[in-house]
Amino acid sequence: MPINNWKQQQKIHFHIVETIGSITDTDERILFDHSLSTGIAGIVSVFPCRKSQLQTTRSWDFIGLSTTTERRPTFESEIIVGVIDSGIWPESDSFSDEGFGPIPRKWKGECDGGKDFMCNKKIIGARSYSVENKELSARDTNGHGTHVASILAGNEVRDANFYGIANGIARGGVPSARLAIYKVCDPDCPDTNILSGFDHAIADGVDIISISINHDDPMELTFDPIAIGAFHALERGILTVNAAGNNGPSLFRMNSYAPWILHVGASDMDIRIVSKLLLGNNEIIMGNGVNSVSSFDPSDKNSVKFSIISGTSMACPHVAASAAFIKSFHPQWSPSAIKSALMTTGHQIHIPPFVIFIGDFDFTIAIAIIFPEGLVYETSAQEYLRLWCNISRTPGSVIPKNANCSKKLTPKDMNYPSMAIQVDMKRALAESFRRTVTNVGLANSSYVASIEGGHSKLLISVEPNTLKFTSLNQKMDFVVTIRGKGLKPRTLKRLSLVWTDGVHKVRSPIVVYSLGRTSNGETSPSR
Repeated sequence: MPINNWKQQQKIHFHIVETIGSITDTDERILFDHSLSTGIAGIVSVFPCRKSQLQTTRSWDFIGLSTTTERRPTFESEIIVGVIDSGIWPESDSFSDEGFGPIPRKWKGECDGGKDFMCNKKIIGARSYSVENKELSARDTNGHGTHVASILAGNEVRDANFYGIANGIARGGVPSARLAIYKVCDPDCPDTNILSGFDHAIADGVDIISISINHDDPMELTFDPIAIGAFHALERGILTVNAAGNNGPSLFRMNSYAPWILHVGASDMDIRIVSKLLLGNNEIIMGNGVNSVSSFDPSDKNSVKFSIISGTSMACPHVAASAAFIKSFHPQWSPSAIKSALMTTGHQIHIPPFVIFIGDFDFTIAIAIIFPEGLVYETSAQEYLRLWCNISRTPGSVIPKNANCSKKLTPKDMNYPSMAIQVDMKRALAESFRRTVTNVGLANSSYVASIEGGHSKLLISVEPNTLKFTSLNQKMDFVVTIRGKGLKPRTLKRLSLVWTDGVHKVRSPIVVYSLGRTSNGETSPSR
């Protein structure tokens, strides 16, 4: 069923998906079906269509990206970010193309935003997919997608405020970058639309994909349209940045776990917006909150140009923009190299009794990777495929045909910037992690390993504990070994491996945990 015919087929319970013509013939749609056998050339499988859900003036200064940060605007203007969301309001001042040069020649997409929708040299492409049989339009009617796009790559707009609150300069992280818009939500986000958005974004020639959408519940990789689309993007050198979901904070509340995606959580910032609540007894209670309802719709008498929205949906474009910023300095870097640079430069944060986060992102620290020294962990597409072989256990699930499953890979063995292990509560612990780092900084550099963390009884060794590089892009291996006694139920130990040259730090979390016990003796996660 060609993609451009989906708008006539929304009532079909199962959706068959083919690759679009501009994608290579060897590409596959990795889909799943419990009961149907397609037998149709070019179609691997079928799965039922579900619906997923959608998940600034101060934030960029807060994380260290000031207006004086060194940029390469010429290279930045060649970066195209695909935003898969609820569309965009193109008339916003944030998306004016004043001062923009020609559209990058690598762009292969089109402006198909529907009636009265105009693209420009800033919003260089727009597509919309049929939603609830409404008229196709890439125009945003709820503000979510416009907010995401403005955080990511919006122009500087002075005197931005929300009914006088949070007055300042609204700006995106990469204001010179171009935007390609894929409206897949209105308000729900069907799997078919999400897969269409990924297909077109890949074929159109985007460099980074930002998608602030997630599922209600975790799903096996074969069922997950975001994981599937993001993997195809990875194979073509495109990093996907995804909102982690707003169901936390607690253990095991991530609704997506594909390791080739850069998942983004939300924390907090250094401003407070306080509202007053007047009770019936005339008592006034003060607390954090915004008490106005806004609409980026002019026919609404309460409409405003800017709004205040929080959550992982809005954290996601901050990291997507940071990835685009790095790519403007290192266009040759792979998705895993960009992801590693972002993951290993965050502030370490702990939220007991919850699992450790990679870190609270700080742009000033990330610059240490970009200018001019650093180490990155490269993870190949084939590693991800071998991991897929191991974790795809649902009966009938599909494993990509180009995966080499003769030697399956476990998460512990993947060359990833973090290390985590679940341990048996009764046995002594002795586990090793083999990792490889690539020198992307100075040709001659030396890094020494150290372990940071709380008063843990775990013994951790790094061999070798010094890495001496003599050339750029040189790779070196090391092994981290963790030893200790069996852990008590519902125990979580959190430490960090830090490689430093005396100035810069490349930090990788180490997490060792045990599960709890239910009343019938079975293990279960601690919530």
